[in-house]
Amino acid sequence: DWDVMTMSGIRDGDAVAWNDLLNYVRNNDLSDDTHYQHVSKRLDIPAFADYLILELWSGNWDWPQNNWAAASERSEEGMWRFFIWDAEGGMFPDRLNTVYFDRLNTQDNANGYFYRALKVNNDFRGVFADRIYKHFYNNGALTEANIRNRFFELREQMSGVISDMDTYVISTWVPNRLDIFLEACIQEGMFTSPGPTFEINDQYKHGGAISAGDTLTMTSKGRFQSVYYTLDGTDPRLGGLPQQDTSTTTLVAESNAKRVLVPISPISDDWKGGQSFNDSAWPACVGRPGGVGYERGSGYKNLITLDVGNQMFRKNATCYIRIPFALSTGIGDFNFMTLKIRYNDGFIAYINGIEVARRNFTGTPSWNSRADAEHPQSEAVNFENIDISAFLNDLRRGDNLLAIHGLNYSTTNSDFLISVELIADKIIPPTESNTSSNVLRYTEPIILTHSTHVKARILRGGVWSALSEATFAVGPVEDNLRITEIMYHPIFISETPRRKIAVDSNDPNTEYIELKNIGAETINLNLAKFTNGID
Repeated sequence: DWDVMTMSGIRDGDAVAWNDLLNYVRNNDLSDDTHYQHVSKRLDIPAFADYLILELWSGNWDWPQNNWAAASERSEEGMWRFFIWDAEGGMFPDRLNTVYFDRLNTQDNANGYFYRALKVNNDFRGVFADRIYKHFYNNGALTEANIRNRFFELREQMSGVISDMDTYVISTWVPNRLDIFLEACIQEGMFTSPGPTFEINDQYKHGGAISAGDTLTMTSKGRFQSVYYTLDGTDPRLGGLPQQDTSTTTLVAESNAKRVLVPISPISDDWKGGQSFNDSAWPACVGRPGGVGYERGSGYKNLITLDVGNQMFRKNATCYIRIPFALSTGIGDFNFMTLKIRYNDGFIAYINGIEVARRNFTGTPSWNSRADAEHPQSEAVNFENIDISAFLNDLRRGDNLLAIHGLNYSTTNSDFLISVELIADKIIPPTESNTSSNVLRYTEPIILTHSTHVKARILRGGVWSALSEATFAVGPVEDNLRITEIMYHPIFISETPRRKIAVDSNDPNTEYIELKNIGAETINLNLAKFTNGID
């Protein structure tokens, strides 16, 4: 009744449904919601996100090209789910700083095909971010405390066989890996920021039993942002973006004057800005279109003003770019800031000496560094918009500097491109009247009088945070609700002293569970449900 596919091919059933789905994702643009919804009916997308998160977080070196399995029930309701298999290649000390997005983005295997097809869809990126937040925050399965508890439980079980189990996983990997993993997800565009924190009566509490009249507050870190929430279980993000009036200021235009250097030896880090630095001897790039790079074939020529092919090709994969700009207003005039960049193949961006973004490079850069991966020309010719609002405080009234460390994948690559804009926006926060009727902007503590399912997100510069979701139960449901009778699969004929009663075994109403409130206080069952044991 099941189709089972592995990296080695079909293991059970046949490959008809699998090939049909794989061909669909490879030949359709899943940024189109019609195609995405079609795939979501045949692939368990939240489960796929969980699978990717576990493999990426664990740093499994023998994946995604190997050690994977997927299965689907052979029915109209059947959905493909991926399963972790043979993951002993995870959590190696020499891979603590490695997150294998580069493999997913380049390898020709099912994991890569599905991931690359899905990641262009905003909803998938939102699901991925929400699952990260669910598992790594608020007592989720992958929080440090829960992993430690499971580790010590396992160590106790295995103590008779492994008397001195190595503790590297909990002493080093778990405490350090999350920040590394989250940064890689942010760079990949698969995570934005954590959701708001819930407090009951000014004490942290992410769901659970409360009393009627308790006060819910939502807190968030950072400036220039708003919290939106619902109390009916719907997602604020799916309720539609609130209408906002926005004023945009271009801080750096694509054609702004630049100074450019392809270094032949190390130079002072002062070139990144924040300190006095003389770049007057660097070649100038002036006028439209404004790009820096070279093209030995076709594709980038219409974007390049300064050709650096003679300096880079077969010599150095690094190019330094300095773009001065002036700011006449205070940073308080802006709510968010966006770096717009075309790049082939990687870069590190700095504002006044502070790193604000990078792509396709890990570790500490040097004067002759290379990109870790290639950026396809079909993507490189288009702007990637990167939210760098967290660095608004690094702007200064007066003179500023945007510096780009451009990186080619190889000194023998046939092309290279860096072209950049920097914009800042002022947003007028929306009012209640121009948001969806069930999506509310958080302005003050909320008094909870009955059991409530809360979903909340932070909105900053048009970008949603991950979802904070919790159920707060009012009343002694857990203490006073009891199952007092279960009728399951009744006998077809039942007999009383006076007559025999025929019972239709196919009638679902003849099967039931009786619940009883054994307490004196009324309890609210509006959010109570059976989570296991009942189909």
